[in-house]
Amino acid sequence: MPENPISPPGPSPEEVSQAKRLHAAFVGVFGFEGRRNADQNLVMEHLAKVGFLDTRGFQSGANGLMDAFADAHRDGARTIALIVGRQLKLASKDLAGKKKPKSRRE
Repeated sequence: MPENPISPPGPSPEEVSQAKRLHAAFVGVFGFEGRRNADQNLVMEHLAKVGFLDTRGFQSGANGLMDAFADAHRDGARTIALIVGRQLKLASKDLAGKKKPKSRRE
């Protein structure tokens, strides 16, 4: 039977294993929210600050005009902070899949 050109094949077991290792590494470095140690909290707070996660995307400069270069810098920093957050969410899903399913009686 020919391959279906519309749906590409899924990831190989090696790719899945690599992704899970990456997720576990992100958790090891950054921790999970609510379970981070003091150093991890400090780093995550710093990433949120330097990643401009609490500011809007476009901001005017001191002269009231938009600064495209500053906006590009903020957008790049925000992207890195969002990547960390996304990897931690994916890791959370991986770990949730490893939990023992609850029985209906619990």
